[in-house]
Amino acid sequence: MLSGYVRGSYVYLGVSGTGTTDVATWTQSAPDWQQLTTTFRTGPATTKVTLYTHGWYGTGPYHADDISLTGPGGGPVAGDADDVFPPLRPDQVAIGMPATPNAGNGHVPPSEVVKTLDCLTKKTGCGSYATHGTWPGLRGLMTWSINWDRFGGWEFQRTFDGYFG
Repeated sequence: MLSGYVRGSYVYLGVSGTGTTDVATWTQSAPDWQQLTTTFRTGPATTKVTLYTHGWYGTGPYHADDISLTGPGGGPVAGDADDVFPPLRPDQVAIGMPATPNAGNGHVPPSEVVKTLDCLTKKTGCGSYATHGTWPGLRGLMTWSINWDRFGGWEFQRTFDGYFG
């Protein structure tokens, strides 16, 4: 089962590359945190899948939190606490976002992303949010809108090149 909490309009949570029928679930409007849940099966030759969240183009930013994969292939298997699929390593996680507000919904100002990265990698600046660890090995971000970053004066590149050095 794939689940996560989302906030925003037209937020999707899904999986692709299953080798069977890819699935997604979404919410039309979640002004406060709302849990989305979907189930999927993999085909016999499937060795990896892609889990994703995204918003609908032009509907404003969204946020996702506590994404989890449970059941065979994630979390405790059949309720057996000794048979657990390991969590993803930081180098297996990719964070992607638009570089500027012009590039589509989901844009978060780089200063806020830096606060989030500090919370995840150093456990500083988390406010009331309590992480269950730190991930100093987190190595980067990506944008799918590099042309908009150029239009925006390279703020995304300057901020995160400086952050990750």
